[in-house]
Amino acid sequence: MALVKVRLIFREFMQVRNAPVLLCRITDLWVLLIGVALLGSYFIGLAAR
Repeated sequence: MALVKVRLIFREFMQVRNAPVLLCRITDLWVLLIGVALLGSYFIGLAAR
């Protein structure tokens, strides 16, 4: 849920919607990488127990 909210904030409030396509893709990639990092650290933490 939080990642969707971050993407909406990028698009609407930081006005990335009207930016060049490359910037839109970079922000989408950033949100995806943060999500993967958070989920990965969560599952690694579960496995370490």
